[in-house]
Amino acid sequence: MNFLIIILVLVSFVAFRIYQKIRVPEGLKNVPILSYLNLLTAIYNKVGQDKRWEDTREIFEKEGIGKLWFNGEWILIVTDLGLVKDIVTKTDLYPKSLLDESFPGSLFAQYYGTNIVFSNGDIWKRHRYI
Repeated sequence: MNFLIIILVLVSFVAFRIYQKIRVPEGLKNVPILSYLNLLTAIYNKVGQDKRWEDTREIFEKEGIGKLWFNGEWILIVTDLGLVKDIVTKTDLYPKSLLDESFPGSLFAQYYGTNIVFSNGDIWKRHRYI
């Protein structure tokens, strides 16, 4: 009986940790979800990009934004130009993921370094005017 309780507690703990990792942040709850499973099955079935675009086009035309669970975090895909302008120019509200954080020690991070695409705050403002 004690063994069963220990197993139940461990399973509950693991399930809670998984939930904490994949739950949608409060600010993204109203953004429509793009299914990663549908994307993977389309790639596996060798469906072309035009068909994959048709599957997501309705969401992008209606909302202009979608979220996708990828690589352990929620990714936003934005197609509305007004939203893109706000996101790019208001780096204090929408901080970008830095290269060294996303790909630490990678050749990609070493090659591109600090630039306008992968910087925030004062560094971004300085690069913006160059």
